[in-house]
Amino acid sequence: MEIMATILLLCRNGPIQKTPIMYRCNLSFKQLQKYLKFLIRTGFLEVKNVNGKDFYQTTEKGQNFLKEFQNVKHLLNIDS
Repeated sequence: MEIMATILLLCRNGPIQKTPIMYRCNLSFKQLQKYLKFLIRTGFLEVKNVNGKDFYQTTEKGQNFLKEFQNVKHLLNIDS
């Protein structure tokens, strides 16, 4: 859940490519692929193709997930 939230946070301020996500989340390419595929399938993330390059951006549903995830962390007294 933490990794998914981190990916969504990185992608919420504008489209971002795979490589920066991979490095900032400290994931292998294979791991990143699995997370991106899941987040896209669930509708939390969308892919935008610009000049033949894929960029990822958090959807409104993904923003709602982040809010709820923060609420759960707060209820459990888990620090960021």
